Amino acid sequence: MICLATVKMLQLKCPRCARLDNGQGQVNTRNLFVNAVSCKAGGGVNDLAHTLPLLGATLNERNWHLRTWVVEPGWQALEAAGYDMSRVELVDAATPVKRAAWEFVRFPRLARRRKPDVVFHFSNFIFRRLNVPQITVLRSPTFFSEQYARRRRTGLYQKFRYWAGGRLSDTTIHRADRVFCISETHRQDILRTVGPRGEKVEVSYLGFKGPGERQKVGRGDQGAILAQLPHEPRALLAPLRDPKRKIVLNVAHYYEHKNLGDLLEATQILRKEFPEIAIVMTAGLTGYRGPRNARTELDTQLARRLAEEGILFDVGPVPKDWVWPLLGLADVFAFPSSLESFGHPLLEAMSMQVPVVAADTPIHREIAADAAGYHEVGSPESLAAQLGDVLNGQGDPSKAIERGLARVRDFTWEKHAEALCVAIQEASRNTAAVARY
Repeated sequence: MICLATVKMLQLKCPRCARLDNGQGQVNTRNLFVNAVSCKAGGGVNDLAHTLPLLGATLNERNWHLRTWVVEPGWQALEAAGYDMSRVELVDAATPVKRAAWEFVRFPRLARRRKPDVVFHFSNFIFRRLNVPQITVLRSPTFFSEQYARRRRTGLYQKFRYWAGGRLSDTTIHRADRVFCISETHRQDILRTVGPRGEKVEVSYLGFKGPGERQKVGRGDQGAILAQLPHEPRALLAPLRDPKRKIVLNVAHYYEHKNLGDLLEATQILRKEFPEIAIVMTAGLTGYRGPRNARTELDTQLARRLAEEGILFDVGPVPKDWVWPLLGLADVFAFPSSLESFGHPLLEAMSMQVPVVAADTPIHREIAADAAGYHEVGSPESLAAQLGDVLNGQGDPSKAIERGLARVRDFTWEKHAEALCVAIQEASRNTAAVARY
């Protein structure tokens, strides 16, 4: 029989036990590793910049130390957010080979050597099983959306991509101690795809943060709104000073599932009723240089023609601070995307009191509820009809705007960060119990 003194001596030699208990039953510093190399653009970077500072501040008060690994866009976003960059390390994962080396070799080696109490994969798949609790947030709906998968599973490459993505999604859920997704719609898609394993998936909605008082300008004052933009986009958008122009805005990168071609076709339909209509985009479609197929060719050709006719104003990808002035110009916000994990642009538009027309999908209904108008997915005619109703002032726009402002208040970054914080601490307590035993 091992005596109590021997047990205590063995505990003192264990790094994890030494961190967990100082001999008086008090918990000392614990370590959290944050693997955020998947945050490269768009919603992932936005999530990282808003959530990690809150998560770090809360956990620091509870005797945690955070170490975070990011790629360049994530580094810039955290730096701009005022995060303590001494706790952040930059990873070169610019190619698939380098990313694989990080996920399969370098990061697991770091975890084995430094022995964190918990690993949090920020919007990331889990590539390796580790000897510590792992938590992740699954953001991408691509491999779980039945509608999107049916449209894209064409050709050998796409079939392999969806097979591999589906397998990785399934193993991620299996390896994780806790899994979060960011909407109930996404959770239901996961349950349908992976079956009983999906029962461990929880919902934690992302937050939203508005533009702040400095960027709020009275609607209708186009000159003051345009003055908030740098010279180049201000010069491009100068024709929109004309109060007769009816302005439709879309904020998105160009991907097929964004259905921007439908929006361009809807604009053409609306020109008969609204000769002064204009559409503002941030997709960079007129100068698109990405992968091409038949749909891409049609979209880019139509975009260039409408730009030459003075109908389309394509400012290209923009910093977040530019979005608010663009929303200030808009008479209506159009969001025809058929695949979203959350849909922050909907909340951005509603917070700026801009009427919203979105594709009729479960995720858009979940996020915008009754504060938006909805059109049939993939139908330029339906989209044109909904936009026309808004531009004609049909219905009660003031009530929709009021409902939108109320809906925006339901989503806060503090709630999201706190849910993650609770999960991390619970995972650590389970590990502590095992270590003491």
